[in-house]
Amino acid sequence: MEVNPLLTVNIEPMDDIHDDIGLSVVVVTYNEEEHIADCLDSIFRYCEPYLSEVIVVDSNSTDSTTNIASNYPITLLQITEEQYASPSAGRYVGTQYAQEDYILFVDGDLTLSSEWLPLAFQQFNENSELGGISGHLNSISGDNSDSEVRYIKAVMLFKREALKEAGTFHPFLTGAEDYELSFRIKKLNYQLMKLPVIVAQHPKKDKIKEPVRRFSNNYVSGLGQTLRLHYKSKDYILFHFWRIKKRLLIFSFIISGFPTLIYRRAFRIWALAMFALFTIGGLIFGPVRFSSYVIITILYITSSAISFIKGVPDPDCFPLSEVIAERKLS
Repeated sequence: MEVNPLLTVNIEPMDDIHDDIGLSVVVVTYNEEEHIADCLDSIFRYCEPYLSEVIVVDSNSTDSTTNIASNYPITLLQITEEQYASPSAGRYVGTQYAQEDYILFVDGDLTLSSEWLPLAFQQFNENSELGGISGHLNSISGDNSDSEVRYIKAVMLFKREALKEAGTFHPFLTGAEDYELSFRIKKLNYQLMKLPVIVAQHPKKDKIKEPVRRFSNNYVSGLGQTLRLHYKSKDYILFHFWRIKKRLLIFSFIISGFPTLIYRRAFRIWALAMFALFTIGGLIFGPVRFSSYVIITILYITSSAISFIKGVPDPDCFPLSEVIAERKLS
């Protein structure tokens, strides 16, 4: 299959919300054998009135993910080089292969809900400035009304022309790619919306194992990469610093102890404060969970700083034709 470039599409008002809608669904996977069948079942069930194609982009899974996905009428793309495998690369690749005017991105461990997609297309039909839309995972939290937001993630429905103008996902980001793309789309004066509707169910993650998994897969480096890309934007930097303010405070407090090593009295005060921090944190959250959070925080900030210094390659350097294996299944 020849990779199709993104095309500029003029979206015309629709008399009926089902008419003339073409939907490509891009599912990104990595070792999702426990969830991929439920994910694909929900896509074919709830996207059916609009659905034109489903593209599964797998990042070198070592389990049965691709074998299970092969039982469905999909296009299966596999990123064959480990160094290029990431959720962001999967979304980037899926965008290059997607044919339709709207592209829905779904993580392979999510199960779509039934009510969200018709409401999402209704919003696109009524608002020509809307570039992307999402909803709530598992339960509705916060504002219980349609609201414009700064970013969308997890399940994301984009207008193709917004993706084209913004440049779609950056294939070399190891994390935070949804925030970074949302930022670029908003800069083009498109709106992003989060509907007060459950968009999908997401399996609950172990609060200790999940951060370890994210770190081991190098997802945490994405923050430093995106800050390097947009270091001239005060809004972008402040947004992320506020988002991780608790981690920054803990990290700053811990490293503030190093200068006290040369002053015994100051070191004693710092050590006493550290003891109080871990005691209070352990009582509130549990000693193992809090200690894990602190350790992951140190690794997270350090990894982000290193990735900021190293920078990130240009998206045009991604060797699309060399790392993708394709199978059309029907």
